[in-house]
Amino acid sequence: MQVELIVSELLNADAVTALVGDKRALARLPHETKLPAIVYNVVSDVPNVMVDYSKPTLHKARVQLNPVALTIAEVKQIQDAIHEVMNFKQNVFVGEAFLVWCRLDLISEMDKSDETNVWTQSVDYLIDYYPKV
Repeated sequence: MQVELIVSELLNADAVTALVGDKRALARLPHETKLPAIVYNVVSDVPNVMVDYSKPTLHKARVQLNPVALTIAEVKQIQDAIHEVMNFKQNVFVGEAFLVWCRLDLISEMDKSDETNVWTQSVDYLIDYYPKV
């Protein structure tokens, strides 16, 4: 799957790194990571196979991003930065893949862990892309 690489590249934008630095991780943050940070997961990444196999295959993916921080304000600030770099991004090369479009699909409710006092609110983005051939 290349959608992980697309998300990683998009999250490497100045708007995001100014808030979380390099604390962006697929699936799980390293133990003892200082917050704020972003954890992202690929919910699905499905090739949309066409009848004409000579053409590239469009992939349709859903990714979930979870900004984690000590305050609600920090979570919202990170979400705004993610939104700036991902929502309605279209028809651009990201790394070696061609991003057809990316858009916000779902925002879950705000959640706080009683054990760690950490806030998060997951957001889902839909991504259509052509992988590197």
